[in-house]
Amino acid sequence: RQCKDGTGIAMLALNLEKDPSGIGEMIVAEHNAFKGYNVALFNSKTMSHGIDYVLKKIRAKDDQINTENLKEKFNKWNNLYRQLTKENLRNCEPNITLLVSNAKMSISKIKQKPDNVKWDAKIRNKVPELMAYIFA
Repeated sequence: RQCKDGTGIAMLALNLEKDPSGIGEMIVAEHNAFKGYNVALFNSKTMSHGIDYVLKKIRAKDDQINTENLKEKFNKWNNLYRQLTKENLRNCEPNITLLVSNAKMSISKIKQKPDNVKWDAKIRNKVPELMAYIFA
């Protein structure tokens, strides 16, 4: 039976994943027809975990992680990313050139040389902003 809304592929994938031999699961994982299903499944699983859950689970071998600082940087990134995405979705044709220009301007004062890269506080503080422009 064919479904024009894509539910047919999802239903087939669900049934194949129930196959006790494991072959159905391999088919879903490897066949291009199920790529959209796999991406949607991954997105739904990762979206169910908020930043607090992730910060609780994150570990470092011999180093303490400043989770408050990470949360602050994540929130900075998330707010700018959502703002940029909303602005671009509002327009029929997103202005990629403007996004790239703004990303470059946000780090214009940072100069690095390939043979001498330094990650000081000034650079680390710009990472969330730059990443928001890249992902938007």
